[in-house]
Amino acid sequence: MRAALGRQKFSLSEKVVQRLMRQECLVVAAKKRLKYGSYLGEISPAPDNLINHDFQAAAPNEKWLTD
Repeated sequence: MRAALGRQKFSLSEKVVQRLMRQECLVVAAKKRLKYGSYLGEISPAPDNLINHDFQAAAPNEKWLTD
């Protein structure tokens, strides 16, 4: 609305434009936000549980764990 009035050489403050839009029940159309989706393909099966919750190692670099 403010841009349209600006093209017609009217200079109004932002608050005046907000008040006029409120009186006319005009609402700004917002862009739809895209939802984030990280899925890229088929989900692979879970690996076998080789450790069986035994996290103690006799030597360094013997057991490596991750999520």
